[in-house]
Amino acid sequence: MVGSDAFLELTSGMGLRKMSAKTGEILWTSPLKVKALPALRHGYAPMLLNQDQSVVYVPTERYLYAVSTVDGSVLWNEPKKLKGGVAQMAYTADGIVVKGSGAVGGKGKPFIMVLDPKTGEPTWKKPFKDLANASSFIVREGKIVLYADKAIFSISIKDGSAGILARKIKFKDGEIPHTMELRENGYLLRASQNMALYDFSGKQVYHSYNKAPQASLLAKVASTAAIMAVNAASAAAAHDRAMATGRDQEYELISGNPVMSERFKQTAASDCYVYVLAVAGGGSHKKGAGIVQVDKVDGENKKSIVLGTKEPDYEMDEIGGRLFFMSGKKEITCYSF
Repeated sequence: MVGSDAFLELTSGMGLRKMSAKTGEILWTSPLKVKALPALRHGYAPMLLNQDQSVVYVPTERYLYAVSTVDGSVLWNEPKKLKGGVAQMAYTADGIVVKGSGAVGGKGKPFIMVLDPKTGEPTWKKPFKDLANASSFIVREGKIVLYADKAIFSISIKDGSAGILARKIKFKDGEIPHTMELRENGYLLRASQNMALYDFSGKQVYHSYNKAPQASLLAKVASTAAIMAVNAASAAAAHDRAMATGRDQEYELISGNPVMSERFKQTAASDCYVYVLAVAGGGSHKKGAGIVQVDKVDGENKKSIVLGTKEPDYEMDEIGGRLFFMSGKKEITCYSF
């Protein structure tokens, strides 16, 4: 949304355009054209507005454009060509933080840089190069914080100088952290089966691990697991953007709808847990592939649901804390955590 009465739409046919949220009227169409849409499901970062919403920064393929939201004109003299596709962005007082990946938008290399929002030119004299298997980043107190090359780095947004908060980070099963979240008491690193919290000085607070189901079962649920991974990544990316901007997120709450109101209240609570596809059960309960609820505060497993050794077909509602499981050919069972 741009303001309270308009939104931006990017399509491969019409390009970028601004439309009235009330009438659907096209207010302007930008000369910016794209061949391949920078879809979120392909790993691209969403478009980014500056603080007063007068400019939108649009990633596409291996380029980044700046477009006026007033009339749709392209602002920079030329689009910024990057080493790889844009995976994450954050607008700060010292510039636009841009993180790229070789896996986004085809061939390329991972990178992180800060651009002048007015010209699109890099502000650092030397690029930051330690980006092997980098996680998403967060912005805190003028620093970019992220995991890369088995360490947590803190990088100055102003000049790119970097320090190391934690070294020799190692997750079980050779997993590499893909997501970093900013918590009240530190930085949370997450992978599929591992999760670890480090305080602001870089000291590990806890490390949580849940063993994955056997390979044969994982192959059977690969499509479901992939869907869950995409959903989780999207949610994490949204959280990272909120933390990176340093501003509270605004929501349109439909107070007259009791279901929507309840979902709104549940959203905050859902940020406390991670739901992991893992070996569940134990003790007096039979072990098997299932979903484990892990607390982000202390890393402890709170609850689990065993789905069994057959091909589990399910969907996880992380906001409501509910698991919908296809328990029969014509039967769906709902579990509540």
